[in-house]
Parts: sequence; structure tokens; C-alpha cells
Amino acid sequence: MSDSLDRVRDSDLFFGLADQQVEEILARMRPAVVRSGQVICREGEPGESMFLIAGGRVKISLLRDTGEEVLLNFLGRGNHFGELAMLVSATRNATATAVIDTQLLELTRDDFTRLMATLPGFAANLCRTLGTWLEQEISGKRRSQKLMVAGIVRGDGPG
Repeated sequence: MSDSLDRVRDSDLFFGLADQQVEEILARMRPAVVRSGQVICREGEPGESMFLIAGGRVKISLLRDTGEEVLLNFLGRGNHFGELAMLVSATRNATATAVIDTQLLELTRDDFTRLMATLPGFAANLCRTLGTWLEQEISGKRRSQKLMVAGIVRGDGPG
């Protein structure tokens, strides 16, 4: 579990928690690998788990009635998603798609509920991250993670 701890320890989800508490949360999470382009969860589906990104990149988007996709954000290592549907017992508000091969840690509804009741710091961190996101949306100052594309060009020198 220490490898997972090292990769996600700086997540806002674990802010102010002791290593033992972080280990307790990670022990309840199930690792999953999703391939580039794979949908992790789809808007409108029941929200039965939340996800923490251990490595990779995830695109969060909505589908308008017109069929147009609206990009909400790109998330990377340490970010989490899917918790809102569990907090309000609703369906997913957005679709999450792996942009590159991505390593996730999944927390099921039962374990989520258990941790919310037994680890007040975990619950507070979820509230803080959701509150920050909401404040940024309302104020228009959202900090999205920009997708960077880098290319490597190989040349044989002057022709």
C-alpha cells in the first residue's frame, strides 16, 4: 500500500490526515486500470462509487441535448471524482473518460459511507474540495488542469 500512498498522498482528499488514516482509506479502495478512451462512468448512470486518480488523466464532460459534448475539466494524479452522486444519492452528473492509460483507486458506496461516519477528516476534505469547486464555478475562476500535448520530432539534419 505504500506505493499507492506515495502516489496520492498529496491529494486534497487526504489533507491533514495522519498516514494511518490515509492507509485506512486506501485499504478500502480497489485498484483499477482503464485504457485511453475508455469511459469510467457515464452521465445519468447510478453513482455507486467514487474514484481517486493514482496516475494518468481523466476528462470530465457533459452531453448537451443537442448531442454536443461540453468539456468541464481534465483531472490528474491526486484528483478525485464521483463523490457527488453518492453524497446526494443521485445519478452521475457527468461522464468521466480516460485520456491516457489511467490508474484509479475506486471506493464503493458502502466503504464511502463507513469512512464518512468514522473519519471526520475525510468527510471534511470532501466538503472542502466540493466547496472549492463550487466557489470557482460560481465566481468563474475555475482552475482546470489544461491538457498539454507535446510532440517529439526527429530530423536527420539539414537536407
